[in-house]
Amino acid sequence: MTKTKLGLDIGTNSIGWAVLVKDEKKYHFIEKLDSEEKPIPSKGSYIFPKGVDGQEKSKAATRRGFRSARRRTDRIRRRKVTTLQVLSDNDLCPKLSNEELSDWRYKKDYPCNNDEFIKWQRTGTKGGDIESEKLKQPYYLRSLAATKEGLMNSKIGRYQLGRAFYHLAQRRGYLSVDEEQSDDAIEQFKIAITKLLEEHTKTVTFLEPFEAVAEMYKNDKKVKTLTGKIKKKIAKEPSFEIISAFIIDEFNKKENLGKVATEINELSQQISDSAQPTLGCYLFSIYARKNTNGRTERIRGKYIDREKHYLYEFNYICDKQLIDSKLRDKLRFAIFHQRPLKSQKDLVAKCPLDPKRKRIALSHPLFEEFRKWESINRIKIKTESDKRLRPLNKEEKELIEEQFDHIKDVEFKKLAEKLCGDKDYRYIKDREKLTADIEFNFPNTTSFSGCPTITRIKKVLGKDENGNNYYETMPLLNTGHNGEKKKKQISIEDIWHCLSVDSFGNKTKQQARKEFAEKHLP
Repeated sequence: MTKTKLGLDIGTNSIGWAVLVKDEKKYHFIEKLDSEEKPIPSKGSYIFPKGVDGQEKSKAATRRGFRSARRRTDRIRRRKVTTLQVLSDNDLCPKLSNEELSDWRYKKDYPCNNDEFIKWQRTGTKGGDIESEKLKQPYYLRSLAATKEGLMNSKIGRYQLGRAFYHLAQRRGYLSVDEEQSDDAIEQFKIAITKLLEEHTKTVTFLEPFEAVAEMYKNDKKVKTLTGKIKKKIAKEPSFEIISAFIIDEFNKKENLGKVATEINELSQQISDSAQPTLGCYLFSIYARKNTNGRTERIRGKYIDREKHYLYEFNYICDKQLIDSKLRDKLRFAIFHQRPLKSQKDLVAKCPLDPKRKRIALSHPLFEEFRKWESINRIKIKTESDKRLRPLNKEEKELIEEQFDHIKDVEFKKLAEKLCGDKDYRYIKDREKLTADIEFNFPNTTSFSGCPTITRIKKVLGKDENGNNYYETMPLLNTGHNGEKKKKQISIEDIWHCLSVDSFGNKTKQQARKEFAEKHLP
């Protein structure tokens, strides 16, 4: 019986192919004729254009960039419309009908025919007297709202206060996100080292990956200086806890901050030095002021923190003007609410064994347990008393089980050393090393996936008074939908859900996780 094989060589912009048949233990190109008795090609190649441009950039990147810009513009417009709706309903700006707001929201038709609104939202005209135009500036109105009481008691005052809130909605500042990647080398270095501090508990295991990360960012001057300080501390201090605290303290120093954090801290210091209560008051104090070079000092183009500056100013103004909690909550939601990231759970594929249900997530503790034991069961060993390779026995499995409690991959070399002790071992198919006391079915270059989720949860939960992990005493899975509402003890799966879900209603991710930990965790 002849065997036919199709060989494919798939490249970035080409596919090479060939059809082979096996005859008398040798392969040769297939030979067949078509209906016209002409030979059918048995090999060839297909060349097509690359999916990237000359700079190895996806051709869809430009289109994606324009789409992102459109979405950002649409979200800013929606935020303005929502803010104006609250202001109009509470007489903090000229009345706007629902039709006018709807036309601007969906048809991009700005309410230009509402003369009173246009006059309210204007900030001045070019060429006007600077002192008179200065009083129309939103920075002046923000300063007025933060320093003068009783604006809610008159129509003009309410309009001035509303214009200040509308300006906050237009520019609400920079919001730091945990998952966000910074362009600064120093910030990327700090993120990487912070993760290492979470993964390791001993200086011996921490040092090697630390040096690898430092090597990646060695061209940055700040990273180079900071690395030198940390290495000196490691050489002198044996306690890893003290080293970890030292590194965190160094990260928070002014000279070790990235560009964004540095400029935000500098702006906060400038506000403090000027003795102004809020950001708006400070920006108004430098409005139209000339610096030492004779140029007008620039107000825009600064990195401004949303929580430190804008949200603080919003709360300060609300306290100053005695705004009731109901209106304050509506304004805060309209100005500062940011939609949480969309859940990616719908992208999980269906289970091939049970098509009605989705596959388990790779980060789920139960899947990590399954993957760990699957990896252990794949290891086979041959000792001096064995005639052939055999699976590990119970004692051998328990001996290497703890080695999988790592965030990163587990090297087979470490598992083999744990199993062999002082004895010599080798890969059974190793042709260079022909003899050894113990043989395995995996080479030393093999690595197995660790258990990052389980490791992090164990570290967070800690140990009880007897030295036992809380992780071992808690149930792994939920009992089911019917028994979940009234249960008193949470499971490891509940903790995993809290860590993996992005949306918590109106609460931020940090706030929801903090409340969960205070309520349920030991």
